[in-house]
Amino acid sequence: VCSSDFLVTQPPATNVALILHPQLSSSDLLREIAREFGVDSLTTDSISIVAARLQEFLIEQRQRGQSPLVIIDEAHTLPPDAYDALRILSNLEVADSKLVDIFLFGQPSLQRNLIDPALCELHQRLFSSVSLKNLTEAQTQQYIKFRLECAGAGEQPIFESDT
Repeated sequence: VCSSDFLVTQPPATNVALILHPQLSSSDLLREIAREFGVDSLTTDSISIVAARLQEFLIEQRQRGQSPLVIIDEAHTLPPDAYDALRILSNLEVADSKLVDIFLFGQPSLQRNLIDPALCELHQRLFSSVSLKNLTEAQTQQYIKFRLECAGAGEQPIFESDT
């Protein structure tokens, strides 16, 4: 829910690669990101070739005034080696500018994964981290009502007020 809500708030100049099921190896994740951006890559291409093609694409995007963005939902399910693809992406830059922004959405275990000493290079590149707190009972009721209205339930109550 968070990644899709975030996605609709992005300006039109944002070119997004949305990864919804990230349980991929490092090379497959990089290929999937390339595919989402429309960059050709073969399953036989090495990671360095895929990264080079992605870098060319991202440079072109920046020159056109586009803001490339990778969104990975359920990022807490990333296998340990897949974080290497994120490190590679975070290294793609020109002069003093990163070529792509990366947003990771996931459960609290994602934060624990990212502070692993094996991921210190990636952790050093993190700009910020936000944790959402649990909703109160009243907020939960409002949220359910809102989602039901979005689904077409209208104002008609579906649940009794004491449930």
